[in-house]
Amino acid sequence: MKNHWQAILIGILIIVASALSFELSASDAKYNALSNRHTRILQTVQTQTSLIVELRQRAILRNFRDYDELKSWVDTWIVERKPTVASILNHTFIFGDNVELYSAYYDCDDFSEAMQRDALRDGYLMSVALVNGNGEVYNVKVTDQTNHAGIVVIADNAYWYVEPQNGTITLVARRD
Repeated sequence: MKNHWQAILIGILIIVASALSFELSASDAKYNALSNRHTRILQTVQTQTSLIVELRQRAILRNFRDYDELKSWVDTWIVERKPTVASILNHTFIFGDNVELYSAYYDCDDFSEAMQRDALRDGYLMSVALVNGNGEVYNVKVTDQTNHAGIVVIADNAYWYVEPQNGTITLVARRD
């Protein structure tokens, strides 16, 4: 009889051990699934945090740090983003609330506004500047063009004139 009870107890212990083993396996699987989910969530949070930081930096408009940063941005704009004759002839440009085809009269002020918009998208302050009848901005000769439009920016604690049609940069005045 003693052996009979021992066999029953051993059977019960085997059943309990199997159940615990199954629960442990299920728990391991749940733990691994939760751990993987946690890792994916952390990666998503890190990615979105980086994106938020980048967008905030772009949203806070700033002057160019120095002449080299300004020159690099202008050179890139001239090569990659400046409107071309083909783009002017083949596309409709939206300025303000008006949709007009600028192929017939796309000129200096349009190039200046295009450069200013792209600078703003990149987080830089840039102002359209009017060139007087002598080709001057603030009494400094910047171009042979008269009654013209270009850009004025601040970099290296100075004001610079930028010619959007060819990328020429001219020092206008030191600040302070």
